[in-house]
Amino acid sequence: MAAFPSWDYPMLLFILILAWLSTSHAESTSSRPSTASSSATPTSSAAAHQTHIVNVGKPVHKFSPDSIRAEAGDIIEFVFFPPNHSVARAEFKDPCVPYELYDKINKVGFFSGFQINTEQTVEPPKWRLPINDTKTVFFYCSAAGSCTDFKMVGVINPDSPDALAIQKQHISSERPQLSPNEDIPSEDLASRTAARPAGSPGPSTRNTVPTAASTPATPGSHHVYSATCGSFRIAP
Repeated sequence: MAAFPSWDYPMLLFILILAWLSTSHAESTSSRPSTASSSATPTSSAAAHQTHIVNVGKPVHKFSPDSIRAEAGDIIEFVFFPPNHSVARAEFKDPCVPYELYDKINKVGFFSGFQINTEQTVEPPKWRLPINDTKTVFFYCSAAGSCTDFKMVGVINPDSPDALAIQKQHISSERPQLSPNEDIPSEDLASRTAARPAGSPGPSTRNTVPTAASTPATPGSHHVYSATCGSFRIAP
């Protein structure tokens, strides 16, 4: 084997050192765990809340849809079309009067107030109802004749496929419909008192349930009304 010239030894030593350093660095890098692969990707277990749109009065004298499935944390946004409509909570099998009619102390309903919209071309008023649980809730429009004549009612989270149909079967044009804070006609008071379940409080002649909007909306209104009503927090 031929001998290297003496001046090549320093250069050869330098080359060997560089090669060793390069190999060591490569081995160190390949054995190091990847931060991206070893880190767990954070995920959210909670599903995103949904906003469910319900048209009020479109089609005319109807809620569309009139049956809604909503989870806790969801929001139902009622959009009001001409001419004048409202949304109020109802009791099962007593569809055209306020939910709290018989017991305004232990039962708290909700009421959008009357939303007047005389122009089809303007953006309609809106009213939001946050859902805190998945219990069945019935509602109706308390504008004159909407419930008794046109059966304008709806349900949130029905507990049976025929829940809404049963509710509509109990609508009678011979019995007045009422809005929250509205007086019960004296001729209807006796019949409702006699028909109420045993042990339940009699109907109040005056309800004091807060409304979400006591002032009617004006055409062109873009407001989303807010209030707090019992277990329902109406969102701004």
